[in-house]
Amino acid sequence: MKDGGLIHIYCGDGKGKTTAAMGLSIRCAGHGNHVLIVQFLKSRPTGELASLALLPNIEVMRGKETKKFTFQMNDEEKAEVKREHMVLFDKVKQKCANEHIDLLIFDEIIGACNTGVFDQAALIEFLKNKPQELEVVMTG
Repeated sequence: MKDGGLIHIYCGDGKGKTTAAMGLSIRCAGHGNHVLIVQFLKSRPTGELASLALLPNIEVMRGKETKKFTFQMNDEEKAEVKREHMVLFDKVKQKCANEHIDLLIFDEIIGACNTGVFDQAALIEFLKNKPQELEVVMTG
């Protein structure tokens, strides 16, 4: 990706945000680039993930399955989800520091920030200091 380093934000109500991000991942991988997809607030199997698993150069990382939506969680449950998300985020930061990744997709990270189960300041710090050529997509 010769014009790497861009930051995309796909947000708003309705469908299409994750689909657009997955389409970008397919195009990127089709050019032989390494894609890392990290899903927050999602843990159930999906058709998209089944399809992406068939393609080379695409890796998916996800958190533990949650039984409730964030609006159904109490403060203690939200705090636990946030801890798990931050552990996942630390693994992603290590991968980005130690491996060449062309495209990083943070699926539903905006929703995770908005519901208090992800540290928005940590995300902003990462974006400010990300590898220069790393392209990042955030949905939510």
